[in-house]
Amino acid sequence: MNKPLFKKLLLLISLISTVWVLQASQYTSSQQSNYKGYIISGKNIRFVYPSPKPVGQVYVVGNFMGWKKQHPAWKMRYDASKKAYILTVPLNKVKQSSRSFYEFTFLVNNRYVDAVKKAPNVIHCAGYGYRYVIREL
Repeated sequence: MNKPLFKKLLLLISLISTVWVLQASQYTSSQQSNYKGYIISGKNIRFVYPSPKPVGQVYVVGNFMGWKKQHPAWKMRYDASKKAYILTVPLNKVKQSSRSFYEFTFLVNNRYVDAVKKAPNVIHCAGYGYRYVIREL
């Protein structure tokens, strides 16, 4: 490989790495520690998956809906003004009398995404990664 081409390749790799690091660090540590993946407001729960730009198909998946992948009722919509995917559902779609423990994560382009490890409501599920827990129900 000639030197000019090699230098251009290194520069390109460096630029791509920098962009990735900037996007990955869009939240400061304090923001990450306050982020829970959801907000309860009245009789609704709003699931929030932050993303600086649309990334494809995003779904909420959790034990309260049988961990069904790509269930149409749990598909999130991108809100450009909030830079996040949002899904608002009635609390009774999540809260079940037979359940005392509610956990979830996000499915992005058919891949489970680990919860933000510094979030206050995160648990580690052996073999499954980090999951959010809804504590207020």
